[in-house]
Order: sequence, then structure tokens, then C-alpha cells
Amino acid sequence: MKHINYILSTACFLLAGMTSLPAAVDLGIVMARYSVVTFGDYRPRNEVEGSILTGGTLQNSQTIQAHVNGVLAVSEYSIASYGGITGTNTIHVQQGSVLSRLSTTTPLNMNSGGSVQTGDRAWADFEMTLGGTMADLKSDFTNLSSRLASMSPDGLFNAGDANRFTLSGSGQAISIINITTAQLEAARGLETSMNGSQILVINVTGSTFNLDANFLGGSTANSAQVLFNFVNATDISFRNRVQGTVLAVGANVAADKGGEGAFIVQSLSHGDEIHFRPLLAIPEPGTVALLLTAVGMMFIIGRKRHRLTPLTTAIPAKTLV
Repeated sequence: MKHINYILSTACFLLAGMTSLPAAVDLGIVMARYSVVTFGDYRPRNEVEGSILTGGTLQNSQTIQAHVNGVLAVSEYSIASYGGITGTNTIHVQQGSVLSRLSTTTPLNMNSGGSVQTGDRAWADFEMTLGGTMADLKSDFTNLSSRLASMSPDGLFNAGDANRFTLSGSGQAISIINITTAQLEAARGLETSMNGSQILVINVTGSTFNLDANFLGGSTANSAQVLFNFVNATDISFRNRVQGTVLAVGANVAADKGGEGAFIVQSLSHGDEIHFRPLLAIPEPGTVALLLTAVGMMFIIGRKRHRLTPLTTAIPAKTLV
């Protein structure tokens, strides 16, 4: 049931003002599975919880561990890298297997007995289970970001105290806040508050962003319910630990202190650990679940690209790395 909730969360985001979604990949399942999705290079310098999917090169500069949050079959990929895996330091893979389209120079300690697959054929087979190419995935997440940005705001942004800016939900199941990078950068402390909302989407506009603020109060507890949607950012720097999912399809992101959540970005480097907190759905969807399921089916039937093997049948959503 958990994977259905993830699908519903994404479908709910897309519900406002749309009649079709030309998607080839089930974004809800991707968001439930991967703590790191990069369309360019990925440079980890510490441990990672959750699966890793990178369209560039995984550049490993330190000994790291890919940890497991759930049960992953040895045949499933906990790391998939289109551009190969480089570096001389060991990656300790706790569960699952590794896919590197190009040959890897990095020592891989496969603690669960998984395999290492390389080559174009292995990557093509993976794309069939994914439901499309990395270019398709980037396009779909770009569309998602644009649609989230077009939704009417109803949340509250309070900048009255620079030491504690608050981003609060409205009490609606999905609450939206629209702010600029300049507004957010002025914060010395930042706190999210759900106020009865289940998901808080924070749409942030601006090309560059540097956040020195600490996340305060209940922000850590809310990390699985908060999505920062950087609509048009190209460069983002978080000096302190991020609390929530970061959607910044076109941005090169540096997260010095890692994060509690997930990153879907152009490129990523991080210092401290990433703890996977997949974005939650509405816990008691009731009749909304039926509506969203129907909408999701219409999206699938109506999509314009050639349908590939659906990810929902190839990668169980409960198998998190």
C-alpha cells in the first residue's frame, strides 16, 4: 500500500488545472525509491541512504556507504550511473547490485552479494524498467516543477523575525507557498510548520541561491512532508542541513551538511550524510484516493510517448536502499 500512497502524492500535486500529462516515467515511484537523482554528475563525500540514480558520472572522492532503509533484492540496482563510477575510494553497497553503463574504476564492496553490471545493453534494459531515458525523466520532472509552480498559493510565509522565518501550511491537504530566493536568503533561521497540511510545497524562484540559515523547531519532523521546488535555479548552496526534498532539475547543488529528504537536481555534491525521507502522501485518502487513481490512469493512457514496461511492475516501491 505504501507505494500507492507515493503515487497518490504525486498525482495530487498534478491535479490542479490539468487534462493530460505526457509522462513516460512514474514519478511517484521514482521519488519513493531514490534519495538522489541527478541528471549530471554526483559527488558524494559521505554515506547515502536510499538508491542513487545519476545521468552523469558518480565521482567518489571518499570511502562512502550506500545504506539500506528496507529490503532490496540482490538483483535490483541500488546504484545506477549512466556516466560510470570513478575514484579510488571504496563504496560499500549494503544491499542490491550496481549498474554502471561505463566501466568503473572504483572498488565496490558488495556486502549483500549483489553484482556489478556494465555496458550499453545493461543500461538499455534498465531504461525499460525505468520507463524511459534520463532525458525523459528530466523532462517529466521539469513538467512537474512547472505545474507545481502554477498552483495557487495558500500557505503563509512569515519573515517578521529574521532569526526564525516560518513557512506554514494552510490546513489544506496540499499547501503551496510562493517565494523568491532573495526572500529565503534573508533568513538566519528557518522553520516549517504543517498546520494540519499533509504536504507543503515551497515554490522558490530565482537563478542562484545561498542559504546559511539553520532549519529550526519541527523542521526535521516535517522533512518527509516538505518539497522545495526551485523552478528556475541554476546554482544552489545549502550551508546547513536540508530538511525536505529538493526539486531543482536545472541546478547544480552543493549541500555541505547533507540532508534529511531527497535531491532531484542537475548535479549534486554533499559533505555530510543524506538520510532518505521520501515524500509522504495523504495518510487517509478516502474518496480522494479513488479520484486520484482514476486521474493517474488517464495520465498513463493519454501520454504521448511510446509506453515502456512500467516501473511499478519492475521495481517494487517498498524496496528502498
